[in-house]
Amino acid sequence: MPKPDAALLDPARYVHTCSIPTRYGDLDPNRHINNVGLIRILEDARLRFILDCKPDGGTLYDWQIMTASLATEFLGQSYYPDPMDVKAAFSHIGNSSFTMVQLALQQGRPVALVTTVIVWVVKDRPTAIPEAFRAALEPYMLQP
Repeated sequence: MPKPDAALLDPARYVHTCSIPTRYGDLDPNRHINNVGLIRILEDARLRFILDCKPDGGTLYDWQIMTASLATEFLGQSYYPDPMDVKAAFSHIGNSSFTMVQLALQQGRPVALVTTVIVWVVKDRPTAIPEAFRAALEPYMLQP
């Protein structure tokens, strides 16, 4: 597998950061946070990011979004009890989908890079993203 784009490993390009606590229950037998635990942490951070964008004044239960694709690159080991600092930004906003990039850091070290494509759906079909929702996402684009 090719190495990730080095530009995506620059924390300064991301417009949002949240800190997610790690849990003892996420450890594997080698005392590392296991991949499933890390994915859960990133899922939590992903939803917090979208909520912080405050799209159209709605709530998570008002939005008709679903994950269409999730690609995770594990870059290093992570450990309990240090929190995970998750950087996030949108890298693309299309007609019916948007792409989010997350960089997970622990003690300043990159441990994961995640790219998620999220689709706006109505009646289980991709539909144009409402303008108010789109406008709320635009200020959170990945910085050059």
